[in-house]
Amino acid sequence: VVHLLEMKVCILLTILATSLRISFQAISNGPGLMYLPSNNVEALEYSSMDAVLSNSIESSLVLFTESFRSDDIDFVPTFSFLARELYTWKRILKIYFIDCAFIRRGTEKLCERYPGPKLFFYPPKYNKSNPNGFFSYNTRPREIIGMNKKEQVAELLQERRMRILKNWNPSIMTHPKNLFFNAYIKGYVEYIVLLNYPPGSAIVRNTFLGLLPFRQVTVLGADKQYFSKFGLEHPPNKLLILNYKICSDSKVTHYSLTPDEVSAEGYVKAVAELLQFLGHFPDPPLLSYTPTDMNQTQRSIIFNELAKQKSDLYRGDLKLAIQIILAKIANETLIEGKKMIVLKNLITVLKFSTDISTRIEHNLENIYNNLIVKESTIEKLTIQDISRFFPPSLILFDSIGFVRCRSSTPNSRGFPCSLWLLFHYLSVQSASNEGKVKPGSILWAFHGYVNHFFAPRLYYENLKRYESDNPISSVETADDEILWLWRAHNHFNKLLSGGLNEDVRAPKIQFPSQSSCPEGRKKDTNEWNVSEVLKCLKRIYSSKNLSWFGLPKLMRNR
Repeated sequence: VVHLLEMKVCILLTILATSLRISFQAISNGPGLMYLPSNNVEALEYSSMDAVLSNSIESSLVLFTESFRSDDIDFVPTFSFLARELYTWKRILKIYFIDCAFIRRGTEKLCERYPGPKLFFYPPKYNKSNPNGFFSYNTRPREIIGMNKKEQVAELLQERRMRILKNWNPSIMTHPKNLFFNAYIKGYVEYIVLLNYPPGSAIVRNTFLGLLPFRQVTVLGADKQYFSKFGLEHPPNKLLILNYKICSDSKVTHYSLTPDEVSAEGYVKAVAELLQFLGHFPDPPLLSYTPTDMNQTQRSIIFNELAKQKSDLYRGDLKLAIQIILAKIANETLIEGKKMIVLKNLITVLKFSTDISTRIEHNLENIYNNLIVKESTIEKLTIQDISRFFPPSLILFDSIGFVRCRSSTPNSRGFPCSLWLLFHYLSVQSASNEGKVKPGSILWAFHGYVNHFFAPRLYYENLKRYESDNPISSVETADDEILWLWRAHNHFNKLLSGGLNEDVRAPKIQFPSQSSCPEGRKKDTNEWNVSEVLKCLKRIYSSKNLSWFGLPKLMRNR
């Protein structure tokens, strides 16, 4: 059990460390895309979905997905390859995705209803307020599930196509003035391929799909009596091509072909060869597969969010900070003496990390009850004790990465940033629960953690020097505690400003900024207006300011 715990914790810390070593890449101005147009998938905004689908003469595949959800990320290559396979059907099928990470407040239920990834087929001219419109049959969306997604889509396309052609009479095609309008593929065609099969047969469907790259042609099934009109009395293996462009007033020009193989593939090959001989060529194929860099995509989405200059506090940062704190503790081999006192104080104050995550609150409550309440006299933890009090089930949360603390350059931000944010949050939470925690407790827990569990010793040495000049013991009220941590944070920002590890996207500033706290400085002297700063800190680091952005919808109640 001990070795298993060490292995899981080490793996976790390795993953977390790796997340901070991000390569230098250009970041697009707009949000990143999980799927790329070069792979035949277009981004669709939920707000415009109804308008787009109701005006589309094509059928549509719409994938509901989320760029911060692991299952959806794993699905990206699979769906990208499916979309590329369906590229030749683009005359009758559009492929979209909706990224639930971008859905604004008030529409979250859509993505909660479709825990992803979920794929739906929408018929042409889809109108959810009138699901029986346009083609006079039920046009409700259908979910595509299982492994044979391409075959399912083909069957749904065939179903829609047969509904459209239900009143078709092949006899109208024998006169050129009755040019055939195929509502299914938008507009007039020059060539109609007739196959001696029932209109709803799979071979007609697959020949039709195979010839879609040729925009001048469509495929229909017909009885042999229609072949006899063109002198073909025994046409079981033949196909007939009617040309409406080159014709006289009295008849339609036609070609009859015998394929090398009696199959959809054989018919497609025979017609394609004739069309190319006549100077008609298929749509060009897609270029080579373009893989999606999901790390880059998530970074781009996050940086686009942060560029809005909002002062939101992100749950993802706080969750990950607590996870790393507990993981570092679980990786210890012996905890005793002052370190044991620090641990108990730390677990006690972490209980005030409410409203971040129900699961975190539950896990911290378990650790607190087991370690502080039931074992109040314990003075030392061996490696076996540590594995018992801090099992992987209690310390490994479902965090997906930093948001506010996401770095754009290597070796910057990450956990140190989230640690500051967490303790700012704890100090404000403590103030709102005045009387339950003695003023200064949050600061001593912060000081002790950095001293005994945080690896970079230089970090603690700087904090120790600052504390000697600004003793925590002088803190008398909860407001004093909030302001002490604020001043300490600004002190370190000034100390580290302009350093080699500074993130160019998040320079070290004296916080709060003008945009996040307009009244924070006195207008005449530009000095801090401390009373206003305190109000801003209580607002920024309050539970009411916590944002779910960056966390999958299904993790938001956990």
